[in-house]
Amino acid sequence: MRLLFLIFFLAISIISWGKSGKLFVIAVGVSNYAEIPDLKYCDSDASAIASMFSYSKQPHEIALLRNNEATKNAILLQSTSFFSKAEAEDVVLFYFSGHGGKGFFCPYDANATNKNTLLSYEDLRKLLVGCKAKRQLLIADACNSGAIRISAPDTPVKREPGKELLFFLSSRNSQFSMELPNIKGGVFTYFLLQGLKGGADINRDRLITSKELFDFVSPKVKEGTKGTQVPVMWGNFSDQMVFLDWRKN
Repeated sequence: MRLLFLIFFLAISIISWGKSGKLFVIAVGVSNYAEIPDLKYCDSDASAIASMFSYSKQPHEIALLRNNEATKNAILLQSTSFFSKAEAEDVVLFYFSGHGGKGFFCPYDANATNKNTLLSYEDLRKLLVGCKAKRQLLIADACNSGAIRISAPDTPVKREPGKELLFFLSSRNSQFSMELPNIKGGVFTYFLLQGLKGGADINRDRLITSKELFDFVSPKVKEGTKGTQVPVMWGNFSDQMVFLDWRKN
């Protein structure tokens, strides 16, 4: 489970992605669970992510699912709707904050004794494979989320020519993902948001690349958790892939 670290309100300028097309964002955060132990700040983390992307100048659709809204069925229905509507020039982003384990994330109605209630990596793989969007991003602030990288045979990655697929995961496969009360949120999401709103733009060219974002977030998370949590960025993408473009603001 996530241990404890966010009170963080985004006062942010309008954001624009580096490519044309529509932006689809699904932000899921579960703090209050039906059958397993609760967390503290996952719902507010998801709200902060949804709020940030709502300022995008790019045409966008954003879905925010929190707590009892975030059942497995609701997550899959919303994701299927967005992923099936996306065309090649669009961007899809799936964000999850909550409990996780090796091979799955936990929706609101997760039951520890029934694997069919879990949001499995195979569920995500099916969504990604069926999506036409050439840029797909999955960001997870959950324990063991780095297991996506080593999971087999159901890893979600499908390497296709021209498709950029990026996973930014809060911890390695054997690590907890922490949240701390002094910032009322997840360590990973806290620094992710700081990086996206400009902290990662080291060369001040108003372009935040995947490498800049990782180089900003990873050491701060390591420091903030005393080395017990190490983020993972993985997939099929260039280090210079533009994650956010601030030049139009």
